[in-house]
Amino acid sequence: MAEVADVLDAVKLEGERISEAHERLSGQITEKQFRQSMRSEESDVFFSLWDFAGQSIYYITHQVFLASRVIYILVTDLSKSLDDTLPVGDGEYWTVKQFLSFWMNSIHTHASQGSQVRLKQSDGSFRKAVAPPVIILGTKKDLLRQKNTTKGVAAVDVNDEVQKRLLEIKEYLAKHATRAVNAHLVDMIAIDNKSRNEDGSIADPAVETLRLKIQQLAKEYLFLGAVPAKWILLELSLRKLRKEKISLDEVKDLGKRMKMEEAEVIEALDFYHSVGELLYHKAVPELNNTVILDVEWLVSLFKILITKSSAYKKELDVPVQHSSLIDELHCEGRLHEELLDYLLKRHDRREDKAILLKMMELYDITCEMPVNPRQKQMYYLPSLMQKDAKGKNSAIFPVSSSVCCQLYFHFAGNFLPEGLFYRLLIRCIRRWSDCVVVMRKHMARLYFPDDDFHLTLCKEDADIQLKILVIPVGGRHPSSPHPKRVSNVRQLVEEDIRVVITNYAPTLVYNASLKCQCPNHKVGQLLPLGEDIDDRCVAISKEKVTAICPTGAMPLEDYNLNMWYWKGKYIAISIILLSIVLCVTARTIPCSLIKLVSLMSS
Repeated sequence: MAEVADVLDAVKLEGERISEAHERLSGQITEKQFRQSMRSEESDVFFSLWDFAGQSIYYITHQVFLASRVIYILVTDLSKSLDDTLPVGDGEYWTVKQFLSFWMNSIHTHASQGSQVRLKQSDGSFRKAVAPPVIILGTKKDLLRQKNTTKGVAAVDVNDEVQKRLLEIKEYLAKHATRAVNAHLVDMIAIDNKSRNEDGSIADPAVETLRLKIQQLAKEYLFLGAVPAKWILLELSLRKLRKEKISLDEVKDLGKRMKMEEAEVIEALDFYHSVGELLYHKAVPELNNTVILDVEWLVSLFKILITKSSAYKKELDVPVQHSSLIDELHCEGRLHEELLDYLLKRHDRREDKAILLKMMELYDITCEMPVNPRQKQMYYLPSLMQKDAKGKNSAIFPVSSSVCCQLYFHFAGNFLPEGLFYRLLIRCIRRWSDCVVVMRKHMARLYFPDDDFHLTLCKEDADIQLKILVIPVGGRHPSSPHPKRVSNVRQLVEEDIRVVITNYAPTLVYNASLKCQCPNHKVGQLLPLGEDIDDRCVAISKEKVTAICPTGAMPLEDYNLNMWYWKGKYIAISIILLSIVLCVTARTIPCSLIKLVSLMSS
């Protein structure tokens, strides 16, 4: 047990209690030893707290920082109604209920691995929830008391008003969030963290209720499973270094002193990466010798590009050429290396440029643009584009353009993360590097010069809309693209969708769909099975020939479906074979038919 004693000493030196060490060691200390160690110390749990920014510009980074073995506290202001609006950035406003739906969906999409939490109830029974657990925390309970008081006389009991507000949230989520999303919710608590007792302590007992609930969840969920003592010693040794990043070789040296094999060191790093304590990407050659110990250091690096680029636009000391490059980044999604160098230099972080670029490439946030060898490098960075103040989209859909066909990819649960759309766009741009790309917020157009047609991808709430455009140039009207090519493009887009779902949001499900315009739809309401929300999208049949509206039982016929799901080759071959049979019967085969057979087989 000398190893365990070393761990306990190390934990105490870090200011953490013996109880935490015991929980993390998961039974490597006997119950008798545990009781002896706890005689002079009350049980407690210590946490790292993360505050996620609410601005939409940060959503692209959620995949980097949202972990699965954590407890989420979703904070909402009870003094506001569900229909009150709050700024989300870029001049856009969301209602309180939109924020609640978004965060519940984000947690489920990015952090859920399908495991369950077994929760003990006050009566001693148990119930199950889906991990990670979510507590909805209503704040500013004191303002409800003020609102419901007239001349010092309470109009209604504030506790009744609090329960009413929490019940409104619960009922809204029940009607507008799927069962899978609601399954994460383990409790709803309202607090007043402003009122104080005479001794300065918080007066509201609900704060203590919150603390105990977090402790309960930690003991019943976070600390399940054994964590080897050597791993804890390695983690504490890395903390003591107080460095932002360290080489893998240095970590291996630390492990060697603890008699850890290299394979065990890698396994420990993988574990701590999974719980969000550090970042280590062993599968990426450019990053597999770097371990990021201070995740906040990486956050601050992202912030230089994500938020500071907007702030510097308003500062007088920013050179005119860099100001115009900021405009190009926010309006057209193109990042110049010259601008990146300037921003990093202002924060004395130029040495971190390679890590920033590689992390953004690794998470499909950026990709390189083809440029002249004599030019500085440029990057596509669509997630930083801001909304056009005038709402124009003529750059994507010119007035003269015509639509050959359109298709929707509808994401079940009515949730499509903004980051996933932009990651799909980046992968499509990488795939078709010879395309001409035009981008605006939530939309893009790719021109295929060899085939002379345009593909548009647009995010519309929980749908990705695909359109094939034909745009006249100089009075010339290109013909519609061949269905075989359109079908191939659709297949490759779907291939990229499946990759980004697997990598970033494995719980997401989508269906290729058509939009129905019949009056029977209840847009925004849960469908009868409770796993999706009605937005008029109707899934296309497995035969890829039509879609049947479930509300009106009517077929949606789209004669352009055969372009997205081309089967003409097989039909043509059947016709050719029949023609050959007839010709052989007549003992003559036209040369044109021979040429057609040769063409179809190529």
